Amino acid sequence: MESTAIPGKSSWTGLLGCLGIGLLVIAAIVTVVILVKRHHEKKNGQMNDQWLAPWTKAIASGSPGDAWDKLTTEGYRKANNKDAYIANYEEVSAKFGPLVSAEILKSTGTKQPGREAFQTVHVRSYWGEKKTQINIIIELVQGPDGTYRQDGGYTATSGIHDNPGLSGKLPKGPW
Repeated sequence: MESTAIPGKSSWTGLLGCLGIGLLVIAAIVTVVILVKRHHEKKNGQMNDQWLAPWTKAIASGSPGDAWDKLTTEGYRKANNKDAYIANYEEVSAKFGPLVSAEILKSTGTKQPGREAFQTVHVRSYWGEKKTQINIIIELVQGPDGTYRQDGGYTATSGIHDNPGLSGKLPKGPW
């Protein structure tokens, strides 16, 4: 039998086409990564400006009641007694010194059945002259006006693992 092979186009054309498509795919992936990163930076910036900075100021100045009044949701206030909230921060300040600084480590959008969407925000805080690190997980919701307010909060077990000396020393009150 005779071969009836049809001569194809130059292999360079096929190679350049594959490389071009590959570059387009890589460019698309890089663009998506950049857009997602910018979105997270913007969201974290909003949470920092609307919640973390005023919270840090209120707690550091010894006015946790102001944070409870202005930076929490109605649902949080119904679930957590104001006096217990204030006592929790007063106990932490008495043990470790006043809040020195705080930063958002990461945030994750979360949706659970029967609950509005919220952000689980991991906050690293430093207390007193020794700058004792306490990691706190705060749940923030975005209200109808677009501002973030605390809707839940608790100490993170990872904070205790990061600083084993805190085990058993942190108050059990609302954060």
